[in-house]
Amino acid sequence: MTRARTLTWSGLIAGALLALGAGVVFRTPSAARLDFDPAELAGRETRMWQAYYEKQPERVALELVAVLREQFGLSYAVSTLAARDFADAARLFRDSHDGYEATVLPPLERAYDRIQRARRARWDARAVARAELAWWVARRTPRQWDAESVGKAIGQLYVQLYDIDPAAALRAGRLRAQAAEIRTAGSYGGTVDWPRVRTRLTESYRELQGAIQAQRRRS
Repeated sequence: MTRARTLTWSGLIAGALLALGAGVVFRTPSAARLDFDPAELAGRETRMWQAYYEKQPERVALELVAVLREQFGLSYAVSTLAARDFADAARLFRDSHDGYEATVLPPLERAYDRIQRARRARWDARAVARAELAWWVARRTPRQWDAESVGKAIGQLYVQLYDIDPAAALRAGRLRAQAAEIRTAGSYGGTVDWPRVRTRLTESYRELQGAIQAQRRRS
């Protein structure tokens, strides 16, 4: 994809998020919830990925907001603002090949700061943003883009977000990385096995939810 096309596509997603935000009633977000539905979250993420590959920015925007609401229990307002931050970070990452901390990290930090404040969570937004960026970089780096390496990076993100057992976080991260691997491999061949992608994501989020519940019982 050329730089011009990338900017155009990213602009369309940003525009869709702005349009969505224009109709949002800003409310104080409710207390954080961690009892997300793994199948629902996996379905939303799968549809978001699919919309991206089919170049449907409005669907990408809607599903991204829905993913954030389902995973973190946020209001529409906070989800829309955080989604715009994530879209900005993705655009900057795609257009960069180094210096990510100066360009990509700030919007990721803003997104996670919004989520942290809405959830009244104890984690550090900058540390979580760095963990998010780390797995993006791993997906781009030769000898690190395999599911094992990317899964480890995603697992470290989950440890930061949920303070869960590292081994369980690794299992959840590996499954999500496998889903991304299936998606990418299919896009090269022209046909993505979306049901298989969704199955892996569901397994990943079930593993993550189980680890969160186990942590709750321990605390």
